[in-house]
Amino acid sequence: MHRASWDGLSSRGKPVASGIYVIRAQIGGAVASRKVVVAR
Repeated sequence: MHRASWDGLSSRGKPVASGIYVIRAQIGGAVASRKVVVAR
């Protein structure tokens, strides 16, 4: 099992808006996608 964290900032360093985001992680040959809800 792997664990990841996200600080809620965009690639430009600004806070993202509230909403639903899809995150994608690639670890070795495995790829996983999940929905993340940001509520501010």
